[in-house]
Amino acid sequence: MGQPEDRHDIGVFDQPFDVAGNSGGQATEPVRLVSFLPQSNSGSIVFTSRSEDVVARLIGNRRNIIKVGPIDDAEGSALCRKKLDNEYDEESILELLAMLDSMPLAITQAVAYINRLGSRGSIFKYLLLFRKSEASKTSLLHKDEGDLRRDGTAKNSIIVTWQMSFEQIRRERQSAADLLSIMSFFNRQGIPEFALRNHVRRNIQSAQNVQNAQNTQNAQQALDEEVGIEEDIAVLRGYCLLATTASDDVFEMYRLVQLATRVWLDVNHSSLRWRNEFLQILSEEFPTGHYEHWSRCQLLFPHAEAAATEQPSEKEDEALKSYSQVLTNAAWYAKMVGKYQSGEYMARKAVEVREGILGSDHTSTLDSLSILALVLRSQGKYEAAEEINRRALEGYEKVLERDHPDTLTSVSNLAEVLRHQGKY
Repeated sequence: MGQPEDRHDIGVFDQPFDVAGNSGGQATEPVRLVSFLPQSNSGSIVFTSRSEDVVARLIGNRRNIIKVGPIDDAEGSALCRKKLDNEYDEESILELLAMLDSMPLAITQAVAYINRLGSRGSIFKYLLLFRKSEASKTSLLHKDEGDLRRDGTAKNSIIVTWQMSFEQIRRERQSAADLLSIMSFFNRQGIPEFALRNHVRRNIQSAQNVQNAQNTQNAQQALDEEVGIEEDIAVLRGYCLLATTASDDVFEMYRLVQLATRVWLDVNHSSLRWRNEFLQILSEEFPTGHYEHWSRCQLLFPHAEAAATEQPSEKEDEALKSYSQVLTNAAWYAKMVGKYQSGEYMARKAVEVREGILGSDHTSTLDSLSILALVLRSQGKYEAAEEINRRALEGYEKVLERDHPDTLTSVSNLAEVLRHQGKY
């Protein structure tokens, strides 16, 4: 061994910090670990962290940060082949990688599970079970097969690993954790910033001082909204929870991050709160199906499809109102762009919900009936469309005047479906 001045030591600090650079311990007076780091030109220190912000504050810049994201297909395939006990074709391996977002820990966890089943295990069976249900995904991703080469306190479950990050974010910036929570209910791809701003705006308004002058209040609200969402997004990106997209105002969650977030919300008994806010935001942001709204509808339609699977219980009247409003407008748009199967499903659900909470003769119920009739007519289901149109017209005539624009539109719709049947 050479003299001390000839040595070049390397120290590795593996994720022991929170954003303040403090130890994760429970000491009354937090110990600043930074003060114990050696100050020398004859060595190097490597920090690993889930948070880019933590490392940037420790080293004083972002230039020397090496980001480790999902691996590419070639690297993922090599990792699988190295760890799998049996040989598999490349197509199966690539399918597994896509399902696991090419995340090394998730890949290692899946392969360990497959190997443990021996002759009864295979990639095909794993994928079949993974796709079966959300519960199956959660169960598989909770499997911790262990790895004796790693620190005994380290978690090999991808779900647990992500949830540790979520808890840290909640301690560091609650609003960023809230944003992640609401995002988990959207379709994971193509989440528009304007919908997220609705959430941020809602939080700012609830916390705002009502005694401020109105003009000052509005100006401050706009500033708070801009700063708030930018800082929240920066935190989530710093923890690598959001994938990069081609557009700065559209976001994407990794599949496993979304799943882990939903599990985390279930564990903390807060899923209903965020589902209901998601439905309320979507009901406010999803416009009618008129042509001038199509670009916005196109962005939000995948999220309306996600919302369709989140029907509230019959006791949640307000959430059901939001749910049925989303489906009515989405069905309208679906009819206009030829997505008839989705449109019919959504319109029928909207009618069912609105009849249950508002009654058959409520104008909102009649609006949903009218959309359903239009979707049915567009598919050539004229007899069913005629029946629905007559129900809607009867309701409008009962609730509104005979010469009300909605009543006259209903008359026109019925006349059109009769014409298609040759009932002149």
